[in-house]
Amino acid sequence: MADTLLEVRDLRTYIYTRRGVVKAVDGASFSVRRGETLGIVGESGSGKSMTCLSILRLVPEPGGRIVGGQILFDGENLLDKSPEEMRRLRGPRIAMILQDPMASLNPAMTVGEQIAETLALHRGLRGRALDDRVVELLRQVKISDPERRVHAYPHQMSGGIRQRVAGAIAISCQPSLLIADEPTTSLDVTIQSQYLRLLKEIQRETSLALVFVTHDLGIVAKLCDRVAVMYAGRIVELGRTRDIFNRPRHPYAIGLLDCLPTLRRGREPLTAIEGQPPDLANVPEGCSFTPRARRWSRSTASILSRAFAPARPRPWAAERPPCHGRPPLPSPSPWAAATSSSRRVSSPSTFRSPAARSSAGDSGR
Repeated sequence: MADTLLEVRDLRTYIYTRRGVVKAVDGASFSVRRGETLGIVGESGSGKSMTCLSILRLVPEPGGRIVGGQILFDGENLLDKSPEEMRRLRGPRIAMILQDPMASLNPAMTVGEQIAETLALHRGLRGRALDDRVVELLRQVKISDPERRVHAYPHQMSGGIRQRVAGAIAISCQPSLLIADEPTTSLDVTIQSQYLRLLKEIQRETSLALVFVTHDLGIVAKLCDRVAVMYAGRIVELGRTRDIFNRPRHPYAIGLLDCLPTLRRGREPLTAIEGQPPDLANVPEGCSFTPRARRWSRSTASILSRAFAPARPRPWAAERPPCHGRPPLPSPSPWAAATSSSRRVSSPSTFRSPAARSSAGDSGR
């Protein structure tokens, strides 16, 4: 589509270890349009963060490698670019908010210096204009007394304020694409709500495309236009947020939503998906959710036992999860019928930013 900013096609990122090849991302495909928010959800270890790092070419080395696929940003394949070209791209055009600001921020520099570094490198600001812009960014992310905080070091701040500083670095150069990797982890609900509003305001003003990685399905329901559900390095379901929440098709997506409390559930115990995600160095053939599905529900397993992994990348369609290429999933599924009309998700909210390295253009040795 003409307004597609990012298109990921059959992305495969593997990590080579002594005990074998870990398929951290195994054939992920999705796209993000300008001004759109795509939410990526899934359990820890499903490949969400590695997918985001792959887009920025920040895969951990020497073991990590992008072995296949395409990452098209504004019509250009990022996998064809040199390290120097990627450094110029990170920050002004693509920014990322990493999970742990204590690890991503430089402990030897004040937060003001770290924000200023990005602006000086990519926007050429100097002197009073640079100082004013740094203070303005801290105020924009709702940090109180920014004139004083600008001289503080990361260890002198709470986790929530550090996350907001990381957010300020990410939006400092007004990128076209912002990747937020679990930015709301240390924020209370009030601050989350403020940052969701901030993100929406920035989107309306600049047509910012946002990839939002989170475990909080309430935030997804409130913020995201579309949702990608990841499991074992693969996107098992992709579609509009309303469709995923009201009529999920893949049993794993259904299981995630069944874990949420609803008004109609009353005092019934919450559903739990038994078992653990598979070892990504030894992923089972076919649908990787099948072993857990057999423990979770006999009816789920009866469908999954007939599922086959696709022989080649297939076009995405919200109504047809890729794990169910042959034969098609019965429509409607028994879980969708039980959950579609009754599911309503409450939504808290919000945001966090890139390591100094991704935003300031450093490739992260």
